[in-house]
Amino acid sequence: NKDMSNVTTIDGGKITTGTIDASKVNVTNLNASNIKTGVIYNQGGSSSNYTMKIDLVHGSIHIL
Repeated sequence: NKDMSNVTTIDGGKITTGTIDASKVNVTNLNASNIKTGVIYNQGGSSSNYTMKIDLVHGSIHIL
């Protein structure tokens, strides 16, 4: 039998165990009434390599 102790399952539209790693999530369209985050980078960007950064914590937008 395969070890299933670290497997995330969805049962009736809810996550029952485990975690979802952001690197495994690919979303083409997102529609949400509330999103809680600190910093948003352009697609493919990171804290050390970006062309656009929206910092919601400090209230700034940085575009290179």
